[in-house]
Amino acid sequence: MRHRWAMFAATAVLALAAPAAVALQLPEGLTLGVQDDQLPVADAATLDARVDDVAATGSRVTRLDVLWNEVAPTRPADPRDPADPAYRWDRYDRIIDRLTARGVQVLLTVYRTPEWAVDPRYAPEDPPQPERWAPVPQALGDFTHALARRYDGTAHGPVTAFEPWNEPNIPFFLRPQWLPDTTAASGWRVASPEIYAAMLTAAHAGIREAQPDATVAGVSGAPNGGGAPPTGPLGFGSVPNSVFMRELAVLQPPMDVASQHLYPALGPRESTAFPSFRTIPRLLAELDAIRPDIPVWITEFGYMTAAPASRPARAFVTEAQQAEHVTQAVELMSGYPRVRLAVWFNLQDNPEWPGGLRRLDGSPKPAWDVFLAMPKLVPPVVPVPPSAPEPPA
Repeated sequence: MRHRWAMFAATAVLALAAPAAVALQLPEGLTLGVQDDQLPVADAATLDARVDDVAATGSRVTRLDVLWNEVAPTRPADPRDPADPAYRWDRYDRIIDRLTARGVQVLLTVYRTPEWAVDPRYAPEDPPQPERWAPVPQALGDFTHALARRYDGTAHGPVTAFEPWNEPNIPFFLRPQWLPDTTAASGWRVASPEIYAAMLTAAHAGIREAQPDATVAGVSGAPNGGGAPPTGPLGFGSVPNSVFMRELAVLQPPMDVASQHLYPALGPRESTAFPSFRTIPRLLAELDAIRPDIPVWITEFGYMTAAPASRPARAFVTEAQQAEHVTQAVELMSGYPRVRLAVWFNLQDNPEWPGGLRRLDGSPKPAWDVFLAMPKLVPPVVPVPPSAPEPPA
């Protein structure tokens, strides 16, 4: 595989190193990117240097979280107008303008509900952590419309790829996951797929009204192989990927690509959990029920080199293993032409996600050099045709 990458490295650079991003246009093959999850929250004085670090990896695509509750802490008078004075775009203007100037294309992922936008049908009064509760779908549609207008290339951007919500099948990002149901044996029914489908439908409409040619990613699943009804009254259970996708297949919300996150505990060639790198064929089959042959973006993948501060029992690998796993994961993903984008998460460790290419102090791990050496466009694997049988003597 390294020999194949070497042969195509020059081609990859030519294909991706445009002087400025004009749209999220992915050539044939697997485009490799990286995300700095600290850009939405880091000290403003460090933003330019952090953007430069993303560009220094050679990535020509990055994913950027848009924290809705930070951009719109109060209800806008006209939420579809990006010029409404309630909006606080300054941080994102600066990040996106600098990324664009460095030739890095951006995928914007929206989540975190402002308190004023929480959907009262699902949340208790004065909900704890309101940013994790489902929003009113139209409020999300209005915000994503304003977002797509803000970064349509007129004054900032252009950004033409959007992911409305992050990991909607776990309660850390979307609540409730389940709703009470007296007819069910457990007393609960799965609710997050229908809630998310309404959100995605509204967001897709809002984005496309602002940018008719924009790409909207759906599913955005946490790699949650298991799941169970909640044990408490607020619906904090999670929903397995397979259940979540099958429910979406029935509901048919609009999406242009399907996105998924992959974080198996074992190495890329070892784990047979679903979803993982070895079970991509099953992932594609599940997604075919939503839309046949839908393109797939792996908008997060990676391996942590320590347990998170809040989850000391979480599985992790050594730094040397992480470096090996980067190569193996990309090798496996590049074998599926429908998998068009893979974004390593994250650029630098933080206490809650020590999966960075760099340590908390900024020093590089072995995976940093491995990632830098990789071409950021990996051509699809071309099957070798079988040898023709020899003619009879």
